[in-house]
Amino acid sequence: MTSELNGIRRIVSDCIARHGLLRDQGAQGPLGRLFGFEHAFVRDAANRLLVEPERSAVESTRVDWLIDMWRLPNFSALPQGSRARILDRLVDAIPLSHADAPSGLNLVELYLKAAALQIDVGSVAGARTLLDGLIDALAEGRVHASSLERARVLLSSGQVAIKAGDLPRAMDRLREGIGHALDDNSDDGALVRGWLRFELTRAMRRHGLREDALQEVGKGIQELEGVAADQGRFVHLLGRVRQEKGLTLHDMGRFEEAREVFDAALKTQQRYQELQPGAAATIAQAWILISAIKTERRLGDLQKDLQMSTEVLRLAKGVCTDADDRGQQDLLASANAYYAYSLRKTDLERAEFHQRQARQIRERLTLDEEDLEAQMILAVDLSIYGEILSGLDRLDEALAVRQQSLQIRRDLAERAPGGQNLRLLAIEYGYLSQLLNKLGQREQALEAAREALETELRRETFVAEPERIEKARARLAQLEAAEV
Repeated sequence: MTSELNGIRRIVSDCIARHGLLRDQGAQGPLGRLFGFEHAFVRDAANRLLVEPERSAVESTRVDWLIDMWRLPNFSALPQGSRARILDRLVDAIPLSHADAPSGLNLVELYLKAAALQIDVGSVAGARTLLDGLIDALAEGRVHASSLERARVLLSSGQVAIKAGDLPRAMDRLREGIGHALDDNSDDGALVRGWLRFELTRAMRRHGLREDALQEVGKGIQELEGVAADQGRFVHLLGRVRQEKGLTLHDMGRFEEAREVFDAALKTQQRYQELQPGAAATIAQAWILISAIKTERRLGDLQKDLQMSTEVLRLAKGVCTDADDRGQQDLLASANAYYAYSLRKTDLERAEFHQRQARQIRERLTLDEEDLEAQMILAVDLSIYGEILSGLDRLDEALAVRQQSLQIRRDLAERAPGGQNLRLLAIEYGYLSQLLNKLGQREQALEAAREALETELRRETFVAEPERIEKARARLAQLEAAEV
């Protein structure tokens, strides 16, 4: 037996060193050390050499090992790439049917984990494919699930649809999920229902349905205030829901009310910090401060704006230490961007440095073209960077950045033509018009101003804001008068 094993080791060694057919993966597998094929055609040829029952035995052993790996207590601590490979192979190996799945395997949990990991590695399309397949299997009865599990699946599907910019689909999924969550009277059911209402409010607000969003977020707050106030998970969610209410009020122009709600949200997350000290509570507080900064700017309190932006950057630098954690890097980019915006009136050089940092981080996070939410945020950062470059009189650079932002905005408005995307597109056309006029490119400036007005008129289908239309008309008229 020892001589046979030595012979196998020599063959494997030759395949690695001399022939370049295998690679040592540096880990243990179900039958010992793991090796991978360097070429797909070699793998396929090796698979064809297997005959039944050996093929079934090898596949069964592989699946059992993948399940054991997934169930490891420290699975979440494994490198992101390793976790993604394990779950991808497990999903591929197991039919989406309880009748054919290994005994004791929860297919719903497996697919939810796999979809969440797809988001973490930056694949919205991958997550959507997994969740759509699971929802179809649930509808056809191939997979069985409780009301709470169905609500969790629809929550994940709604979150993915928001990231993809498909807000009508997101709202449909989330409303259906709330119906299932109402059938579960446990604390877990209340928690999932709270997250569903939170995400539904986000989708409504972004789609321009502000009154509906305000009504929905009110339901969420009322329900959460009545359950488990001493549990960190409920306190954290209540803080998030209050933050979303503040954002809704801000979008409605009710800034004083928004300020009060943001204060309440911050106190709630500070209570969460007391119950569950750690990075998650710090990150939650930083995001609320970012939301509140927007309102302070509209209220004209620039000193408070700078104080809060400085605090956000301090918090983000303290907790955002994992370069592979998309959530942490998102916060770090936003913290730099908000700090830069606060400095733009007093220290353009420092503002440019921090906005450049934000842009570089954001571009790394925006490689997935299906993640329209990330694309939208990148466009905002580019727009701010363009403003700062203009202030530094680096006009050619500013124009290139503005055009990059405008291209993203056009794409977003075409793929997800909601009120928010059209509003931001109109704003970008307006900024571009001003910059082109400053560069002496009068015809191009007029064309951009016309596009701004046309976009505002298109937006009226979703949100009626006649004052914005009048402002766009006035800017166009001013440019036209200057041409005479």
